[in-house]
Amino acid sequence: MSRHARGFTMVELIVALVLLGIVSTALYRVLVNNQRLYMAQTERIDLSQNIRAAGAILPAEFRELDASEGDILAMSSDSIYLRAMRWLGFLCNTPSLAAINNVSLIVRGGAPGQPLFFGGRQINQTDSLLIYYDGNQASRTDDFWAIAGIIAAPNGQNCNDGTNGQRLLTSVNLLGLGPAVTGAI
Repeated sequence: MSRHARGFTMVELIVALVLLGIVSTALYRVLVNNQRLYMAQTERIDLSQNIRAAGAILPAEFRELDASEGDILAMSSDSIYLRAMRWLGFLCNTPSLAAINNVSLIVRGGAPGQPLFFGGRQINQTDSLLIYYDGNQASRTDDFWAIAGIIAAPNGQNCNDGTNGQRLLTSVNLLGLGPAVTGAI
């Protein structure tokens, strides 16, 4: 074979391939380590955002609580279950105060965007209700909060004046509260 022939020898090709393999392996390791570092940094950022959000949301949630009235349902080292207000509505009918269970209430509006309904979501059957009874409006001694559960929330019930409403069948004890006065419940 002549010395002036063009091309590479077999030894030169093997050396080039070995060097390419070493460089590729090193580059692959750098990329894998960078990916691990990126994932760890992303998880740290997510954790920081969650802690920041909890620091902003939880104080407002806890301000509404009253532990003596059972607002804290359960608590452990890493979680807390609480009763919190998610919507506010006004009744458009006067319920019978001689009932214990299956008390029918019609909430005016009954959904976000409806008049006199305030909240970020619709009424859910798993919600519990706090029903305020004012009784004699000249006295504070007969004011009362009744805790109720929702048995059913059928659609299609309007208020007596024809405005939109949401009928709720509730389990609540309203015995002995006094007269049922429109605007007092």
